[in-house]
Amino acid sequence: MALSMLAMQTDMPIERIRGLISAGCPTPKLDTRAAIFDADGRILLTHENSGE
Repeated sequence: MALSMLAMQTDMPIERIRGLISAGCPTPKLDTRAAIFDADGRILLTHENSGE
């Protein structure tokens, strides 16, 4: 399913995508990032999580 989703979004053939992400399980890799700003545009908080 992940390969089909990537193929639709990138207009690349599934076989090419399979070769690019052949390491690990063929499931979407998760990554989250956030930044919270105040009304003056200052960064109040940043957070990154690579799923580990």
